[in-house]
Amino acid sequence: MHAACSSNAASPARQEGETSGQKLVRRLRGFGTEPTTADMSGEELMDLLRGE
Repeated sequence: MHAACSSNAASPARQEGETSGQKLVRRLRGFGTEPTTADMSGEELMDLLRGE
Protein backbone atom coordinates (compact mmCIF):
# COMPACT_ATOMS: atom_id res chain seq x y z
CA MET A 1 0.00 0.00 0.00
CA HIS A 2 1.13 3.54 -0.73
CA ALA A 3 2.63 5.46 2.19
CA ALA A 4 0.09 8.27 1.85
CA CYS A 5 -2.76 5.81 2.31
CA SER A 6 -1.24 3.90 5.21
CA SER A 7 -0.18 6.90 7.24
CA ASN A 8 -1.06 6.83 10.92
CA ALA A 9 -1.50 10.60 10.92
CA ALA A 10 -5.03 11.79 11.44
CA SER A 11 -6.67 12.98 8.26
CA PRO A 12 -7.76 16.59 8.23
CA ALA A 13 -11.27 17.20 9.48
CA ARG A 14 -13.87 17.96 6.86
CA GLN A 15 -14.40 21.66 6.55
CA GLU A 16 -17.94 23.02 6.69
CA GLY A 17 -19.70 22.50 3.37
CA GLU A 18 -16.90 20.30 2.02
CA THR A 19 -17.79 17.05 0.25
CA SER A 20 -15.89 13.83 0.85
CA GLY A 21 -14.37 14.18 -2.63
CA GLN A 22 -13.14 17.68 -1.85
CA LYS A 23 -11.62 16.41 1.40
CA LEU A 24 -9.83 13.64 -0.51
CA VAL A 25 -8.43 16.08 -3.07
CA ARG A 26 -7.23 18.41 -0.30
CA ARG A 27 -5.58 15.50 1.51
CA LEU A 28 -3.81 14.19 -1.60
CA ARG A 29 -2.78 17.56 -3.02
CA GLY A 30 0.95 17.57 -3.74
CA PHE A 31 1.33 13.79 -4.05
CA GLY A 32 1.19 13.89 -7.87
CA THR A 33 4.89 14.58 -8.09
CA GLU A 34 5.87 11.83 -5.68
CA PRO A 35 8.08 9.31 -7.55
CA THR A 36 5.82 6.38 -6.61
CA THR A 37 2.75 7.97 -8.25
CA ALA A 38 4.25 10.19 -10.97
CA ASP A 39 4.36 7.40 -13.57
CA MET A 40 1.01 5.79 -12.72
CA SER A 41 -1.84 5.69 -15.20
CA GLY A 42 -5.21 7.18 -14.31
CA GLU A 43 -6.61 3.69 -13.74
CA GLU A 44 -3.74 2.78 -11.41
CA LEU A 45 -4.33 5.98 -9.43
CA MET A 46 -8.05 5.20 -9.16
CA ASP A 47 -7.22 1.69 -7.88
CA LEU A 48 -4.93 3.26 -5.28
CA LEU A 49 -7.63 5.69 -4.17
CA ARG A 50 -10.19 2.86 -3.97
CA GLY A 51 -7.80 0.84 -1.81
CA GLU A 52 -7.49 -2.02 -4.31
